Amino acid sequence: MASIQPRRITIKGGSSLLLRTALPEDAEAVVAHLRRMSADAPWILRTPEECDFPLEEERRLLNDWLFHESAIALIAERDAEAPGGRPEVKAMAIFMTASRRKIAHTVEVGMGADPDMRGMGIGRVMLEALLDFAVTCPVITKVMLKVYPANVYAHRLYSAVGFVEEARIQRSALETDGTYHDMIQMAMYVKPGIAPEGYPTWPLS
Repeated sequence: MASIQPRRITIKGGSSLLLRTALPEDAEAVVAHLRRMSADAPWILRTPEECDFPLEEERRLLNDWLFHESAIALIAERDAEAPGGRPEVKAMAIFMTASRRKIAHTVEVGMGADPDMRGMGIGRVMLEALLDFAVTCPVITKVMLKVYPANVYAHRLYSAVGFVEEARIQRSALETDGTYHDMIQMAMYVKPGIAPEGYPTWPLS
């Protein structure tokens, strides 16, 4: 079962969030987060229209991730503001996996935060939590991600954590207005003795 131990994290400004594995019953809160994030995030690949899907579909996906060996979905949630209210998902980070055996050792990171959470330090905490999980997962040896070249903040974060640029993928993203964007592919290894020269292995020494 793909999961992490729930824990409290403190972000800039002193606010506290609960970092934990997403569960099927979180589907409604997750979809609400995806809609907020995609409506105000030009560097997110998911469009707002692509967030309009049945809750049952999201529940099924979250349930599948729970029982997958290497795929995982993490959420950072804020406590309910009023008694009897529901916690709010403020950020999410996932490992997307490959179905073919020869590339099953690789996973790709997808992550994003609500507009009011950006620059608060939550991204680094969640990315490091994913990497820590990857270390314990016997299948995963390589973690990859893609980032828009113009997304300077995200690129700086990934580099600071230890990801190394592998390639620039030309015209990888196509906007609704017909504009193409390149993507930078970055990678990190999570098992000793595998990383090529110039690539770090997590956890960093």
